[in-house]
Amino acid sequence: MRTDHSDDGSGRPANRLTSPSAASRTRELLRGGRLARIGGAVVSFAPMAGAVGVMVSVSALAIAALGALSGDARAQSTCDDPNVQNGVKTVTCTGTGDIDTTQTRSTTGTDRLVVNIESGVAFGVASGNALELTSSAGISFTQSGSGAISGRDGGIKATNAQSGSIGIHARGPVTATGGGQANHAGGIAATNTGTQTGGITITAADVQGWRGPAVMAVNNGTGAVRIHVTGSATAIGQQDYPLSSHSGAAIYAKTGTAGTDLSISLVRKAGAPANSPSVISRHRPGLQTADGLDNGIKARHYGSGSLTISVAGEITSFPNGVDVAGSSSGDMLVDARGGIVAGSNGIRVSQSPTQGRVLTGALTISAGDLIGAGNGKFQRTNNTAAMNLQTSGAIDVTISGHVDRAGGDLDNEKKYGIRIRSAAGKDVTITLESGAEIDASGGRAIVDTD
Repeated sequence: MRTDHSDDGSGRPANRLTSPSAASRTRELLRGGRLARIGGAVVSFAPMAGAVGVMVSVSALAIAALGALSGDARAQSTCDDPNVQNGVKTVTCTGTGDIDTTQTRSTTGTDRLVVNIESGVAFGVASGNALELTSSAGISFTQSGSGAISGRDGGIKATNAQSGSIGIHARGPVTATGGGQANHAGGIAATNTGTQTGGITITAADVQGWRGPAVMAVNNGTGAVRIHVTGSATAIGQQDYPLSSHSGAAIYAKTGTAGTDLSISLVRKAGAPANSPSVISRHRPGLQTADGLDNGIKARHYGSGSLTISVAGEITSFPNGVDVAGSSSGDMLVDARGGIVAGSNGIRVSQSPTQGRVLTGALTISAGDLIGAGNGKFQRTNNTAAMNLQTSGAIDVTISGHVDRAGGDLDNEKKYGIRIRSAAGKDVTITLESGAEIDASGGRAIVDTD
């Protein structure tokens, strides 16, 4: 049998299957028919003159291919689970489809865990976390592509003990889909439990948590905490079920007493509108935002190094936009020129001298439009302010926008535009750039109670 490429009169090659001994009969059979290729073999279907019939030339391989096509032909990604080599277990996830079951990988002793997610791989897990990673000697997670990573209870959960650091680098959206009242689902959650562990570094694009933080990093070890988001961080609460109390924020970061620096930065992704938000802490659609207890960024700093929070876009949250507390001698910088709309305090920095927790480093704040006590039940809370600062170091504040202690009972002297409780003998500087203003709406614009 051979393929005949002669012209059938239509101006196109006929591409017919012919037999040298019956060429004319085969031409007649195949006129007006069609050809297909299955499993690498050519199959011809043609009407037979005067009858209903099909002539098929197909190999056994093609028949097998037809059987395979009758099933689920979707590609499936997989993650291997190799043995440890030279003190490292390297897990690789490959493929072009979704992984729909929790991938749990761990090492013991001094073996480090490395997880590589290749381009094309995505996760969609209906129950549990998408990935659960555990080690006693360090964890490294790297995503090459931009596939989505989602799980009902969380996206990526990494827990490390004894030694080593945690590094998570996610390029695709990471989402905790949640759904139940009892679960506190975080997008990315990283914890160094031991005091001899290193630091935590997280880089991510868009991240979402359900009644849990979009990003959480708790470091009880010796290193720094660094969080960098090139997109937005969103935490969705639920009426009468706010975010879990230990975190309670779209982004939650903590350094222990053995730690050093704490850094949180959010930048807009390329092409994003200039007014796009960076941090959102809200309730799911249809619920009253005023009933939430959800902060935008919550930082607890007990390390010896500096604290830096820089947000390019707007922060929307209830009650506090940025909430900083702890005990450290490191300098602190908060850059919120993208603006904050908060249910209670726009920016709050606090310490507890009576409990031996003081912040003695210099505090520098740059703020754009800042609205505190601007929504719901927090309008009626005393001692709230668009900016509420208490430290034992020098304070330097620069305002470039409109600072407003809005809403609630306007005629209340315990509501402030800027409230400062500084240490005796420490400098306090407040600079209003051109066009900036402070409005206490019936309270007091600026008060310093040192």
